[in-house]
Amino acid sequence: MRQFVLLIALLVGLPAVALPPGFVHEEVVTGLDQPVAMAFAPDGRLFVCERTTGRVRVVDASGVLQPTAVTRLQVSTSGER
Repeated sequence: MRQFVLLIALLVGLPAVALPPGFVHEEVVTGLDQPVAMAFAPDGRLFVCERTTGRVRVVDASGVLQPTAVTRLQVSTSGER
């Protein structure tokens, strides 16, 4: 669970903090626009939701961000929604 929380922190760009023993800072992917949610597929793909655009992007199992969004959702970016 701690590794999952750390990955979320890295995706949303939180300020750096001292890592607990056994954890390593590793950049997973770049090129996302304000990622706010993610989910892993059984095959290792990572689905990432972008806050401002509503795009759902895919990072393949080898860590490559796919250039085309799989879908685009209607989103409200007003305040902290």
